[in-house]
Amino acid sequence: MLPRRWISIAASVVCLTAFSIWLILQLSQGDLDRGDKLASVVSMSVAVVTLPLSVFAIVVALRQNQPPRAVLTLADRLDEMAEALAISVRSQWETEEQIRRIHDPFPLPIRWTTAPEHLMDHWWTIHGSSDRKHSGG
Repeated sequence: MLPRRWISIAASVVCLTAFSIWLILQLSQGDLDRGDKLASVVSMSVAVVTLPLSVFAIVVALRQNQPPRAVLTLADRLDEMAEALAISVRSQWETEEQIRRIHDPFPLPIRWTTAPEHLMDHWWTIHGSSDRKHSGG
């Protein structure tokens, strides 16, 4: 983000310089020819400062393999935001799964008692053997 900082600083200096010259022109009651020449010099200095800054910003964007921001359409920006939101939500759900141990279940402790005889089915129907001791289970 260092190039953006330098671009902001340079733009601020250019604006401050242009404002200062405008103020001087307003305060001085010089003739129009002199004001015209001064305005030409100011506009040329602004162009000299901003053109290299624009070229520098484009070169930096190309080196980072990113298109300049002016080229991105609204749909592209919305796609980027949707992708960032999807990544954020996926990360949040994965964290929640880890906290709740969804993929690492453990057996629940239960107490077991047999039901009364009149509620149970025949042993042969359940296990295929009439002998409860050798039921294979």
